[in-house]
Amino acid sequence: MPPGQSAQLLFNGFRLTLSAEEFEAYTLPLPDNSQLKALRAAHPDWFLSWRDGTVYALARVPHPATIIGTPTRLRCSDHLPFLVALIDNLLPRKFPSYESFRRRPFAFIGKRDELVGSIAKQLRQSPALLRGFAIRPTFMLEAKIIEPTPNETSIGLFLTVNTKWEITADPEALDAAHVDLAGLYVVRRHPVPDERRLVGQIQSVAANTIHLRAAYDDRPTISTSDVFLEGSKASFARCLKTLLGRDYEFFEQSRQREEAKFLSGPAVNGLLQQFHQFFQKDPVLTITDELSVTINEQLAVTNTPAYQTIHVAPPVQYYFNPARTKASPYPWVGIQQYGPFSKDTFPKRSPHIIVVFPENTQGATETFLRYDTPASTAVGLRPSERAVLCRIVPAGLSMDGAASRGAARRSRGIPVVRATEQPRYLLLPSAGSRPASGKKWMGTR
Repeated sequence: MPPGQSAQLLFNGFRLTLSAEEFEAYTLPLPDNSQLKALRAAHPDWFLSWRDGTVYALARVPHPATIIGTPTRLRCSDHLPFLVALIDNLLPRKFPSYESFRRRPFAFIGKRDELVGSIAKQLRQSPALLRGFAIRPTFMLEAKIIEPTPNETSIGLFLTVNTKWEITADPEALDAAHVDLAGLYVVRRHPVPDERRLVGQIQSVAANTIHLRAAYDDRPTISTSDVFLEGSKASFARCLKTLLGRDYEFFEQSRQREEAKFLSGPAVNGLLQQFHQFFQKDPVLTITDELSVTINEQLAVTNTPAYQTIHVAPPVQYYFNPARTKASPYPWVGIQQYGPFSKDTFPKRSPHIIVVFPENTQGATETFLRYDTPASTAVGLRPSERAVLCRIVPAGLSMDGAASRGAARRSRGIPVVRATEQPRYLLLPSAGSRPASGKKWMGTR
């Protein structure tokens, strides 16, 4: 795009304006910021921020019980990091009915939507333990310094949308339901202040006791009543594959669709409009009696004759032969039309393909490879072929050893590849595929 041509780019945030160019705060020299924690404990009525050897302080209450530093006039443009910290500190006041799970930046969990419960209603049979699994949207608001034009800095309030995964099902009940918990992590149900929430990694579960393979405080065991499974995607995948059985793939596909309602570009843009409407009811954050911040419209940057903020990259061309006579602007279209770049020199026309992927992406990966998509056509995976799922567990890497054959019998006919890695998965493109005599399937991350 030529310089000066009209263009606009919308950010996932809002423009902030300050009511004054200066404000009064208190400053205190403090070369060593390791003392900041003790200083905050000694002055609870003050908001303290440290930068470049100086503590900046503002009173949280009209009449603080202690005194700190000396009054100083600060120019807003010279102390944007301090203002960002103050804005982040004030944001929870805008959402008094929401409990934050992180203070800085301010993040809270949505109350209205819960994805697992919505999907459970569509299952043929929903196990009782599924009520102990939850996925909720989370919203993080954070003030940031932006500089779309050189030497012209300002502050914007940015929205980040994500999901929070939680498991509150009793680990003992999950173990009784034949869920393999070994290798997963547990967190404390009710951590006390300054206590690490993550406890460690499970080795085994016996009765109401979890034996730990590794723990941050070197403890060997912990009661199942004191912990929950960590709400990670790996934990969800391990548990729900056992609890849901053949319904797991349907659950995964539904989860991805439900998450897209919050995480896709159009969804985030819709949420920005909702937050904007909410903020317009009360758009002001009061920092001091002389300084306030107003939350305005969605942030946008544009090109001007003086400076080109937005650069549009030229279209990309993908080439599929050394002479560059076979080209396409889209990779899958080009592969379908011309085949891979090395097609003319690749000696094996029908190779066996191994795909290694994280355990929690099994459903999406199998769907991607199994059905008649451009990807499966490009790699030569015919619709009649079906993948053989191979779970990797610690040991030596071999498909033709006795250990692997024994593992296959223990896994409902699913071969188990033994490796020195944490659990991963392999896909072999043909159900009848087996390595040639004396050969081994090898997989890498």
